[in-house]
Amino acid sequence: ATMPRGVNALQRRTGQSGLTDVGGIAGSSRHERATEKDGRGVDWGENAEKQCDGPISLTDVVGMSAGFVNSFAVRKDGAVVAWGRNEKKECDVPIGLTNVVAVSGGAGHTLALKKASSD
Repeated sequence: ATMPRGVNALQRRTGQSGLTDVGGIAGSSRHERATEKDGRGVDWGENAEKQCDGPISLTDVVGMSAGFVNSFAVRKDGAVVAWGRNEKKECDVPIGLTNVVAVSGGAGHTLALKKASSD
C-alpha cells in the first residue's frame, strides 16, 4: 500500500512520517498545517507560493488556518502572522489588529475573530 500524498510530503519536509502531540490541523486544496501542542507549526504540501514556508521562529501558536495558497497563525498573545501569496492583500495583517482568537483563510480573503471586549 502506498502512503497518501500528504504523508509523503510531510516525511520529505520534516523527516518524519507522522506528528505527535498535535493540537490542531487545517487543510486547503494545496497544503496542510498542523500545530503541535508545544506551539510550533508544521506545514507541508504544495509550496508554489511559499505557503509552507512559515517563519522558523514562530512559536506560541494557538490557532491556524490554511488559505488557498497562504497560511495563517494566531499566537498566544492574540497576534496574527501570515505568509504565502499576497495577490489580493490577504496576508496584509491590519495595523492594530489584536486580541484575535481565530483566523480563517480563503481564496483571496482572510477573516479574523477577535476576543469580545469587556467595555
